[in-house]
Amino acid sequence: MIIGAIEMTRVIAAYIVIVLSGYQSAYAIQLQGLLEKMASTAEKSALFTETKTAYFLKNPLVSKGTLEFKSPSTLIKRITDPELLEQKIEGGVLSIYQGTNQGETLSLTPNNELAVGVNAILWVLSGSFDELNNNFHITFIDDVNNWTIELVPKDSELISKIAIILLKGTGGNINLIDIQHSNGNSIKTVLYGHQ
Repeated sequence: MIIGAIEMTRVIAAYIVIVLSGYQSAYAIQLQGLLEKMASTAEKSALFTETKTAYFLKNPLVSKGTLEFKSPSTLIKRITDPELLEQKIEGGVLSIYQGTNQGETLSLTPNNELAVGVNAILWVLSGSFDELNNNFHITFIDDVNNWTIELVPKDSELISKIAIILLKGTGGNINLIDIQHSNGNSIKTVLYGHQ
């Protein structure tokens, strides 16, 4: 009787592994399909409204402008409100411009807190499934017309800084980027007027 129960447990465990691996494969195929759709457009732009909250801020910081992507690794954020500012990320380097003057330049090393969010966005827009899978625990939810990608850093040092990155969208467009920091701070960017 005990041997029969052990054998039945093994059969059930094997069935669960098969079902879960099939689920993983199906979700990976769906995610790869979305990423291929994203990568099929070499240039994208959208208007944005971004809200930053932090424990040290009395009120959230709100900015507006345009976000532009050029495949494979250029992201340009042009802030028009509350002041004119441009942040250009190209080849792992962040350059900040105020008017026509270039201000600060910062190298985005892989374990840099800012690089985590930027790389996640660039890898989704450029369709880099392997990069996402190597650096994040991924949950993908496809709900007919809407999708959600939840990214949790695999690196223990980064998880102490970034709790989760949520990307929500429709078709080949990202409509929301929500970066939740481990200390409770957040950056929520709503994208609209996609081109």
